[in-house]
Amino acid sequence: MNRRQFGLLPILLASCALVVLVSFFYPESVLPRGLTYVMPAPLSYSYSYFPFLAAIATSLFFARGFVKSGSVGLAALGIGSLVMGAGLLLPQVIVYLAPANANELMGISSLVFLTSGTLFAAFSTLSLLTADRTAKLSFGLLILGYAGGLALVALIAVAASSNILPPFFMPVKGPTLFREEVIGVSIILYGYSSLVIFERYRGTRDDILFWFSLGLAATALSFLAALLGILPGGPYSWLSRASLIVGGVYFTAALLTAYKSVASSTVELDGST
Repeated sequence: MNRRQFGLLPILLASCALVVLVSFFYPESVLPRGLTYVMPAPLSYSYSYFPFLAAIATSLFFARGFVKSGSVGLAALGIGSLVMGAGLLLPQVIVYLAPANANELMGISSLVFLTSGTLFAAFSTLSLLTADRTAKLSFGLLILGYAGGLALVALIAVAASSNILPPFFMPVKGPTLFREEVIGVSIILYGYSSLVIFERYRGTRDDILFWFSLGLAATALSFLAALLGILPGGPYSWLSRASLIVGGVYFTAALLTAYKSVASSTVELDGST
C-alpha cells in the first residue's frame, strides 16, 4: 500500500462512520442523552487550532507561489485558505475576549466557510474553462487580495453580531433553516472543488493536488456531519470535529509535499551548476 492509498483510509473511515450514524441515529433526537459528551472550555474548541494552523500555512505557501509565478489560481487558493483559517480561529477568539451567543458564532463560521468555498469553487471553475492566468505586480496584488480576504472575514463578523442577517440559531429550537441552507451550499462548493482538483491530479499526477483535494473533501464531510447533528456533544458533532482535523492533516500533507518538491528542485539545480 503506497502513501496515497494509505492516505485515503481516514476519509473512508469517516465516511463509513457517517453512514452508520445516519442508519441508526438519524434524527439525532433518538439518541440517548447519556451518549453525548460536551467538553469544557477551552478544550471544547481546541480541536480547531490544528486545522487553523494548517490552513494558514497552506495560504502562505500559495502566496509564495503566486509571488514567484503570478498565477491567479494560486492567489485564489491562497485567499480561500486564509479565509477558511480565519473562520476557524475567529469564533474562538470572540468567545475568549467577549461574551457571544450561539447565533453569532454559528453565523460567523457558516458565512466564512461559504465564502472560502466560493473562492475554491471559482478557482476550480476557471481551471476547467481556461488555462491558468498570470498577473503582473504580483506582490502588490497579493497584499491587496489577502487584506481583502481578512477584511471580508471582519465584515462577516460585524454582520453576524449586529443582527442584520436572518438568525442562524434560535434558543430551544436550535439551528435555523437559513443556517442549514448556508451550510448546504458550502458542502456543495467544497465537494465540487474537491472533485475538480482531484480530476486535475489525475491528469498531472501532482501529489499536492491529491492531498489538497482530500483536505477539501474532509472539510465538506465535516460540514455534512454538522448539518445532520443537533446535539452539541452528540456523535455527529464529534465526527464533524474529527473530519475537520483529518482535513487539517491532508492540508499539512499537501504543504509538506510542496516543500519537498521545492527542496528537490533546488538540489537538482545546485547539482547541475
